[in-house]
Amino acid sequence: MKEQPEGHNPSTHWLLRRARLADNQPLQDVLIRKGRIARIAAELPTYTDDARQWDLAGRVLLPGLVDLHTHLDKTYSTLENQSGTLLEAIAVWGRFKQQRTQPELATVVRRALCTAIANGVTGLRSHIDISDASDLATVETLLTLRREFSDRIDLQFVALGQPGQSAARDAAMLDALQMGIDFVGGAPALMPDPAATVEAAFALAQRTGKPLDLHIDETE
Repeated sequence: MKEQPEGHNPSTHWLLRRARLADNQPLQDVLIRKGRIARIAAELPTYTDDARQWDLAGRVLLPGLVDLHTHLDKTYSTLENQSGTLLEAIAVWGRFKQQRTQPELATVVRRALCTAIANGVTGLRSHIDISDASDLATVETLLTLRREFSDRIDLQFVALGQPGQSAARDAAMLDALQMGIDFVGGAPALMPDPAATVEAAFALAQRTGKPLDLHIDETE
């Protein structure tokens, strides 16, 4: 019997022996087929198919964790914010991302995703800055990484743009959404006319059929 799993394949069948479930009932065996729980019982038979067995020896078996608000494009960035304010953070970030290469971004995002997975996260949503067309390279990098990690973690991406501020910025957001970004995003409180920004975000969501995920209170 294997003491621990070797790698991950969503098509692999697993037979988890002696798992402790959250409701504190006696230890249970759990059969997983193609990534879904197929059967739970106190003692399941040894299956003749390719199910791998893993003896949990009483360890707690929990659902995967979900992190609904991250910024993977900013992960592991080293920036100096003298004032400690949000506005300075935005300013220094704008300068930093112009210097960073896409291979550098891919390296740190891989590190962040591996850390999340190692800590039990199986679903993660990340906002991605979309200020203009230059940010579409970052979109492509993150979409590529989503495909690379698709058998280990479910990723959703939000276009964190400035809806309604200019035709060029709206075009960049539309391009990002058409490339495969999942949500229309924005930070209305930071815009000159927050109400107009919200209206523009809703209009873009309606146009593209995408849901909304907005930063609502971004004041100091």
